[in-house]
Amino acid sequence: MKLWKEPIILASTSPRRKELLASIVQNFSVTAPKIDDGVFGRGTMSPRQWVQTLAVLKAQNVQQQRVSKTGCILGADTVCVLGERIYGQPQSSDEARAMIVSMMGKNHEVLTGWCIINADGSAMQSGVEESIVRVGEFSGKLFESHLETGAWRGKAGGYNYLECARLGWPLECRGEIDTVIGLPTKKIQQLLVEEI
Repeated sequence: MKLWKEPIILASTSPRRKELLASIVQNFSVTAPKIDDGVFGRGTMSPRQWVQTLAVLKAQNVQQQRVSKTGCILGADTVCVLGERIYGQPQSSDEARAMIVSMMGKNHEVLTGWCIINADGSAMQSGVEESIVRVGEFSGKLFESHLETGAWRGKAGGYNYLECARLGWPLECRGEIDTVIGLPTKKIQQLLVEEI
């Protein structure tokens, strides 16, 4: 018998997470978590603890919203980390510019926290997957159009790896690219077939 019950409910409205989950699961629904993670402070938590905590909060929030106790809820959150500094989603083009410029010529970690919880509360697991990204030095129209068009909106660190790589940004990734995009599909796929 499978540990994680069906149907699967994705606790995210991110188009990228929906695409990634659709690549490994045929049927799922989406419920938006009703929490604003911008109001929380991480205190003394490490970046890994923080992103995992946010994923748990999102999954639990959707679990609490649901009247039906069937299925399982999958929550996730992604941040970029440079040193001990966490970069979530920028709130303005100036903030996106500052984030991206600070990452140029350096490696940064991309952490995606995940949480899966049965709607009836019978089981819960959470964790963090990590990839390393390097943004090379670049400027000019390629950079300015990214900021002007708002392509930075809703993206941890102000960029989407695949979109930006297609446009010619100098990017390198060590680790699973899906973790960078927002959902570690290899790990989630392993979890969904677990049995008890």
